[in-house]
Amino acid sequence: MSAGFKQALLLLAGLTLVVLGLVWFWRSFEKVPVEELIGLRGEARRNPYLAAERFLARLHLRVESLDNLHQRPELPEPDATLVVPVWRSTLGQERHRRLRAFVERGGHLIVVGRLGREPEAARRPDPLLGELGVEVRVPEEEPEVDVEDELVESDEASDADEPWLEEEDADADESFDDPVDEAPAEVRPPPAPEPEAGRRVRSRRNLDGLLAELFGGSLAGEPKPVRLPGREEPLWVTAERGEEEWELIDREGRAVWAVPGEQDYRIVQLEVGAGLLTVLRSAAFMTNTHIGKDDNAELLWHLATWGDRRGPVVWVVGYEVPSLWALIVRHGWMVLAAAGLWFTLWLARQVRRFGPVHPAPPLARRSLLEHIDAAGAFFWRHHLSRHLLTNLREQVVRRAASRTPEWSRLDEKARRDRLAELCALPPAEVEAAMSPTAPNQRQPFTELVQRLERMMRKT
Repeated sequence: MSAGFKQALLLLAGLTLVVLGLVWFWRSFEKVPVEELIGLRGEARRNPYLAAERFLARLHLRVESLDNLHQRPELPEPDATLVVPVWRSTLGQERHRRLRAFVERGGHLIVVGRLGREPEAARRPDPLLGELGVEVRVPEEEPEVDVEDELVESDEASDADEPWLEEEDADADESFDDPVDEAPAEVRPPPAPEPEAGRRVRSRRNLDGLLAELFGGSLAGEPKPVRLPGREEPLWVTAERGEEEWELIDREGRAVWAVPGEQDYRIVQLEVGAGLLTVLRSAAFMTNTHIGKDDNAELLWHLATWGDRRGPVVWVVGYEVPSLWALIVRHGWMVLAAAGLWFTLWLARQVRRFGPVHPAPPLARRSLLEHIDAAGAFFWRHHLSRHLLTNLREQVVRRAASRTPEWSRLDEKARRDRLAELCALPPAEVEAAMSPTAPNQRQPFTELVQRLERMMRKT
């Protein structure tokens, strides 16, 4: 058998094994769809009541959604239903006053009883419900218990409540034929792992609230019955876990319809003026995750159309307070327009014009006499008049020397005589003008300069 034949045989065997493996994999496994929880996306993630809004819209009700009450300066018409399922702690006194005015004109307002999620918000005076005698029962905070103390107490309680763990079961011994060793006097379950230092046990209510915040919604509890006027069978509505203790109290007994809870009420409806005010313990049944459960959608329909209302249903689904810039644009646009116009005019005046640059105008030239006058004034102010006279005398001597070839051979007296002859002046006057002295007064100095200039012109 040749080497090439062996290699081909091995290659064929390998391909056969691969094909058989693929056939086995194909027959043993199959592709099946797997559902994966990806959470809410898009508009449903921003608006937790989007499904409820679309549910009412499909039942031919006009639905309007607002991020906050600042989006709509004027409240809806009196036949409308205004749903505010969010916390009202961000609303001021003026907003609450306008909400009550909307109800008194005949509107139907649906709100949550608590001002905020934190217990401190529920303890603050409610600007809307406080005057109507409706309060929220604030549950007492459960004290935080150390894990080690709780385990010790649970062990002691189990020892006292379960004495059968300390005795030997006689029936169990009789069921065995072979003798066995004596059972231990006490049987205990394995100890629980020791907790970390400083760890505390949170109450169930706090834990549920924390999980609700982490998962972006509320945790559903057991459905509770809600009996509507004129209806025999109750509606089973999803209750929010952790909200059972936050019940509503009607101090003045003004409720025209109420749904009882464990101690007080879960829903309270009041007549305020010509309208209705419905106060809910929780609006969890309206959210996207719960609206399709139990009878939640039917309860929402009855509330939105209470008293055969067919007006629009306006939802306020956010807490966002508009920014300072948005408020300025909305209420101060005229000031902004005037400021923009003024800035445009100022900018048009300050910027350079388009086109070629104009040449710089030529500077005016001063006369030589002005320069001489300025130089003379400078020398005179600084007591340097001797330098002016020296220059003039040197110019007179140079001009006289140019007209007298033998000037260099003449002595001082002969030069003065020759200079007096050229200038047609007496020798004494020439000698006074050419002496190195300089007058200190303005008038003698001016006369001496004029005499030297005449001598310079004549030489």
